[in-house]
Amino acid sequence: MNGFVDTATAPGLVLDTPLRVGILNAAWNVQRHNTDHRCVLDMASLSAFDASLEVGFVPGPWQSLRCNANFVARRLGAPLPFPRIRLANSQLGSDVLYQYGSDLRGIVLPSRRRAPPLMATTGFPSLRRVLARGADFLEAQARIVDASAGRAALLHFHTDTMRELYLERRPHDRHRALTLPFFLPHLRVLDEAAVRDKFAREETLLLFVGADGKRKGIETLCEALDAHADTLHARRVRAVIVSRDTPGCQRFKALRHERQLPREQVQALMREAHLYCMVPHHESYGLVFVEAMAAGCAVLADDDLPRQEMLDGGRCGALVPSGDAAALGAALMGLLDDREELLALALRARERAARRHHPLGVASAYAQALSRLRGG
Repeated sequence: MNGFVDTATAPGLVLDTPLRVGILNAAWNVQRHNTDHRCVLDMASLSAFDASLEVGFVPGPWQSLRCNANFVARRLGAPLPFPRIRLANSQLGSDVLYQYGSDLRGIVLPSRRRAPPLMATTGFPSLRRVLARGADFLEAQARIVDASAGRAALLHFHTDTMRELYLERRPHDRHRALTLPFFLPHLRVLDEAAVRDKFAREETLLLFVGADGKRKGIETLCEALDAHADTLHARRVRAVIVSRDTPGCQRFKALRHERQLPREQVQALMREAHLYCMVPHHESYGLVFVEAMAAGCAVLADDDLPRQEMLDGGRCGALVPSGDAAALGAALMGLLDDREELLALALRARERAARRHHPLGVASAYAQALSRLRGG
């Protein structure tokens, strides 16, 4: 036993020949930690998890360089140096094409050849404060999807919430809109016995991980910890905060702060932690929540729509309004009052992560979706 779940939860796809998938995005990004590009690189590793796929990048080195020049120009507000980066017919030997995100930095498909069918990963606003901007704003967002992925045979969203909000604006696209979770090749699901073992310890570890601490709600968390410092000390609760921003706790002293840690050390902390607590002011999704769930943490998060879907309406943790330290403190104390319920939340979180996000199962789901394109 290695303490992890290593089996897929979805059947593999069996094809006579591998499905050749060409990724239209650039093969590298000048901004090393760009989240979208990390997701592109994750998608490029699909074939390591499902042998029915053969995945590679379509743009060559010079085309990727030009894409990055466009990326820098956009960040600086300057005109694109390469407004049209045309692909050659010879580069489109894939069975299907894949595109992540709405901006391909000027890449243009050849006009003299019928391109392979395309699956495009896109998004749509799903945060309450963004939705509150009104119908005109949402229509403008739908037009962005139209412009960037209008020719896609499949429109891929990461959450049901995003997909349904988009379909409210474009109901005629229901036949080509689907939901698949993020593909997380590095995700490790802790087995149930290991989760129960860590909850058998008397001490409780609370974990917060967010580079941009202020946006992720570090100040609200510190206010809640200070308000209940004496009780938390009596219950042997300690906290680890990993963030570039310094936590401002005054009364709560059982705190360790790390400005930055390697992925492996963060994952080790998650496997040790009992409760992952982050109530962000603005977070479009939050992959770190999924990683914490897979590591057997109960989750205390904000109550915006993406987290409601992620945490199954609160069955895998507690949901509180952003910026409300009193509500956060009350929820925290409520979870700590009932150790058995805290364990039950952690086990449900782990089970949900295993069922929805295990990389073998997710890779199989992507393979089945992409194979639909080759089948017409």
